[in-house]
Amino acid sequence: MRIVRILRSAICTLLAVVLVTLSFPPAQAGEVTAKGAADAIAWGIDVSAWQGNIDWNAVKASGVQFVFIKCGGTIYGFDDHFAQNMAGAKAAGIKTGVYIYSYATNVMDGLIEAQWILNAVAPYVVEMPLVLDIENKRQKALDPLTNAMICNLFCQAVEAAGYYPMVYSNRNMFKNTIGEFGYDKWVAQWADYCYDETAAFWQVSDQGVIPGIKGHVDLDIQFKDLSQYLVPNGFITRDGFTYYYVNYRRQNATFAVVDGNTYYLDPFGHLIAGMLYPVGDFIYYFDTTGIMQKGFVTLADGTRYFDEEGRMLTGWQTLAGNTYFLDPALGGAMYKGFISDGINSYYLGVDGILQKGLFTANGSIFYADGNGRIQTGLVNIQGINFYFDPAKGGALMIADTATDAAGHVYVSDATGLAVMIK
Repeated sequence: MRIVRILRSAICTLLAVVLVTLSFPPAQAGEVTAKGAADAIAWGIDVSAWQGNIDWNAVKASGVQFVFIKCGGTIYGFDDHFAQNMAGAKAAGIKTGVYIYSYATNVMDGLIEAQWILNAVAPYVVEMPLVLDIENKRQKALDPLTNAMICNLFCQAVEAAGYYPMVYSNRNMFKNTIGEFGYDKWVAQWADYCYDETAAFWQVSDQGVIPGIKGHVDLDIQFKDLSQYLVPNGFITRDGFTYYYVNYRRQNATFAVVDGNTYYLDPFGHLIAGMLYPVGDFIYYFDTTGIMQKGFVTLADGTRYFDEEGRMLTGWQTLAGNTYFLDPALGGAMYKGFISDGINSYYLGVDGILQKGLFTANGSIFYADGNGRIQTGLVNIQGINFYFDPAKGGALMIADTATDAAGHVYVSDATGLAVMIK
């Protein structure tokens, strides 16, 4: 806690120096003081081509911790300084987020803008949110529900791609023109305080003076701790789910190989663990730690087999020289016992292995050929005749008499040795 107090004290001191010449309007009637500089956990700026060429090392040296960089918009294209600003900020070691200026008037426009910003940031590592800047006169003419839907669809598309989304607008639009939506807000309100207690970020002024930037620049304060959501690399567990990140990007709907083990993250980024799970045309099994399994796996409802790619096999399979039937009707579980294909019968032992030659089942003796087909009638085994009774599923006749379909009568002694007597 002492470190947090020191950090906040340093931020407040720095802000006091930066903002000392600025004059903010008072709160609007009916507004309640919510957050101020003392609540900051980090501070930064947002820039576009309007700031011209920036000395990013000087900006970094001034104490700026993050920057939101304009990538452009769908009408006028890329911001002229986007690539230059991204390269400069990253070389200086400043965390970067990116925003797109929105011209959307419907949800399809919002999805197009989401794809636009995703394409723009594809070559970069982005450590801060991707933002929809929704403040154009087009949106001011829309109803709150439509604006909220634009925000939600944009954010959902960005989130599905593994980035952290956010929406920027001014306090008045958030209050009156944009309906409720389910994502973080970056609120522009040039006042003594941010009067939106739900704001994750606050644009405190457009009159900031920062070394390395000619003229004024927007100043921003971060209120919300995003360290659980903007993760450099690796696994993190929050709200009962485990996620995996690569370069601050949450991995969704993909396999991930970590330390030689394979994992799968579902479309929401949740680590799949302790279950059978379909991916594409195949089913996989991930143990309780999320590691994809290979080979034989025994679960509560039976044993299954997963190949070297982790794919569950079904049907007749020969594995390590033995033949098994992995029954699709049992969800791929290994079949045990007698089974028929309508023509021939087979027997799979307690270990699931297809039996060949002489074998015992249910207290009787049976004989299967080299393909596992259970034989019936008179069978010569190594020069000795035995009778396997079709009426008893092919069980060896011992000290008994049986008649076949042709009317032939067979008799066997106590050892199973059989002769035809009629």
